[in-house]
Amino acid sequence: MQKVIRVCLILLLILSLSVPSLCQNNTNKTIETDKTNILMHNPGIFLQDDDTWRFHQGYALTLRDVSDDLNYAWLQLSQNGTIVKDTIVTSGINLTFNRTIGNKTMIIFNMTIEDIYTNPAGNLVILSPVTQYYDPTLPRTTPEPNKTTTTQTTPITPTSTSATNTTPDPTPDPTQPYTLALSALIVLIITIYVLKKL
Repeated sequence: MQKVIRVCLILLLILSLSVPSLCQNNTNKTIETDKTNILMHNPGIFLQDDDTWRFHQGYALTLRDVSDDLNYAWLQLSQNGTIVKDTIVTSGINLTFNRTIGNKTMIIFNMTIEDIYTNPAGNLVILSPVTQYYDPTLPRTTPEPNKTTTTQTTPITPTSTSATNTTPDPTPDPTQPYTLALSALIVLIITIYVLKKL
């Protein structure tokens, strides 16, 4: 009887190890945000009232206003003059802008609102760090010079041709059905082996 319990536990363990492969084919995948997809990484950006920071591929971030109690700032992200994200932010939050193409969601911007300041001369929002990833729906371009360059932008040149592919692959992973079949075959072989040993 103990042998049967042990066999059942082993089979349960093997089956539980094969189940995660079934869950891998989800409908909403996020493209890896590796270094080959980074267009720009900036350790800090300072925006004053109505300042606009220009990024690659025609994107621009503008500070529209800051609340009187310094709890909120109004930021607009645009692409070639068209607003793509209009948001109210607070200090300490992480702000992302994603684009979905087919069944893949891609991170285009990832930035942290470090702090919000005000004084008689105007308002200031500090974003640190700010990272822009390649948007495959747009051509690669370099940004126009910003008015103030208080921090140094570090552009990263892709070292792989995978970042230049402008058409994401919407097809599911073709090996997924084979993984399930292989797992079932292994469970069957082990079951037969164990039953012959009993």
